[in-house]
Amino acid sequence: MCGHAPEMLSGLIDFGLAALRELDLGARNRELVALAVADATDCPYQRIQHLPLARAAGLTEAEIAAPDTVPRPAAADTVLLAATRELLTEATVLPGTMTALQVFFSDREIVEAILLVGYFRKLAGILNAVEIELDPQGELLVVAGVR
Repeated sequence: MCGHAPEMLSGLIDFGLAALRELDLGARNRELVALAVADATDCPYQRIQHLPLARAAGLTEAEIAAPDTVPRPAAADTVLLAATRELLTEATVLPGTMTALQVFFSDREIVEAILLVGYFRKLAGILNAVEIELDPQGELLVVAGVR
């Protein structure tokens, strides 16, 4: 079904490639956000696609199993996941969370994180709505030079 709107999807694909290759935020943080959004939106396709990427980025199996509920030794993880949750539920990052983000992340990294949450949320909505069949192709993204 997605093939019926190629002009609109091409920009989404370009953004996804940039998210895989050009982030200052880093692969580990990208994958924390991706898995948290996949879980919050109940998007199995997105979760399955990101499992190999999450492992390659250094996430533990416990972090992968429940990215938003595992106790975090790193305060940066906790605040990044709090911002992700707020963006998904409040459509904003609350002032206290923004202040905490600024302790751990540059302005660029904060904007990247906000954009990633929106991107993964949009993608989850599309994937869930058109019921994309599950496939384990996330491994191909790791091989394709994702950093």
